[in-house]
Amino acid sequence: MISAAEFAAYNRAVAKIGDGAASDVEAAVLAWCRAHGGATVAEKREAAKLIMEGFVQGYDDVAAEFAAQWYDDLAERNGARLQQAVTMTTYRPESVDTVARYQAKKLVKGGDAAFAKACGEYARNDALRSLNETIISNVGRDKGAGVRFARVPTGFETCTFCIMLASRGAVYHTRKSAGEFKHFHRHCDCKVVPGFEDDPDAELVEGVRPEELRERWWQLEKVDATAGLSAAEREELRRKVMEGGELPENVRKTNPAAHMRKVGHKSSGWMSAATRLNAEIKANGFANAEEFYEYLRTRRTRAETAEAVKLAEEVLGNADATPTLHDVARSHLRPSIEANITHGEIAAREVAPTSAEVRYWSSGERRNWHAKEHAAEYGIDYRSKAGQDEYDRILSEVIDEADDVAFVDDIRGQNGQRCAVYFRGGDIAVVNLDKKVRVSLFKYEEGYSDYYTSLWNKVRK
Repeated sequence: MISAAEFAAYNRAVAKIGDGAASDVEAAVLAWCRAHGGATVAEKREAAKLIMEGFVQGYDDVAAEFAAQWYDDLAERNGARLQQAVTMTTYRPESVDTVARYQAKKLVKGGDAAFAKACGEYARNDALRSLNETIISNVGRDKGAGVRFARVPTGFETCTFCIMLASRGAVYHTRKSAGEFKHFHRHCDCKVVPGFEDDPDAELVEGVRPEELRERWWQLEKVDATAGLSAAEREELRRKVMEGGELPENVRKTNPAAHMRKVGHKSSGWMSAATRLNAEIKANGFANAEEFYEYLRTRRTRAETAEAVKLAEEVLGNADATPTLHDVARSHLRPSIEANITHGEIAAREVAPTSAEVRYWSSGERRNWHAKEHAAEYGIDYRSKAGQDEYDRILSEVIDEADDVAFVDDIRGQNGQRCAVYFRGGDIAVVNLDKKVRVSLFKYEEGYSDYYTSLWNKVRK
């Protein structure tokens, strides 16, 4: 592990290189512009290009060499027998030309100082990119030896995307990971750090823990997704997140996954569904997933169960959870729901849909085959449209006027999917909750089915 003191010293040395690049370029460009007051915008632009080309190449070399030496030192201390690190600079003449042309707009307004400062900032940023690119390139070369790399934020210029990358911990070098890690915005102060451990969540730098960064990333996504915030309010909340503070309830309950889809980001592309769910669980005040599931399992009143169901729906929805994760939550809710099935009451009605909330039967050859079998029990000729409507009317009444509801996932023919079984008098209606489709309506008769006889006795007696 790199100590906090060592990493701080590394950052100070890097900042000194960046400051030198910015200062030298800014001073040289401004001096030329002032010495040639009558020069045209084009002449100043071309002069700045020549100045930047010289300084940028020089400082890129300094930064890359510094990073290579640091890489070699870390490898030796971690017992990694690697070739000497190579340097990699990011200087490109076409980039200098692009920057000079774009920033030359400031000269039209007489802004020699602003133009010179912008040129200096480009020199600083390019030096820092060369520093990080050197680490990335060497990790790519040495990935066969088990070397990984991680992105480590170092200050308050860290954007949500940077935190997301940092929260992934130490990853192996691939074309995709290298491309993502080369994303550095203006004033970005993230550093790429090599890792020589097998654990992707290893604490490569003292005090920088990927798991905590994942929680912060999710909170920043919530801040970004919350509507109605001013720029100042959003910035204050971001600062609070980075300092480990609590978010207000309206922000905490925001659905970041929906916002990410709206703006065109695929959240699952950055983090797994399980990771998002864990972050959302912690954002709701639970220490970990096990504590959350324990809460779902141990509700003992209808009010507590209804509240748990509502919270589970919010948490899973905000996390953009997969069907499998929904099933896991349902399995933990089941003891609480079943503990509240009592005669004359509907348990946890929030998860038992009304008749208007479920479709009729699926299309295809087997459409309504349960109805065709059981309609005669109600004296209905299901072959007629009037008979079908009457059967549907009775089924709707049983669903909406049920005395009791049981929640099961072992009904034969439903492929292990979650079903709600409604009881009204001697009537039983079945709804597939996973498909939100009506399954059957029939009159209970003891001995008709061992399964329904057992369920009837449990619920009614």
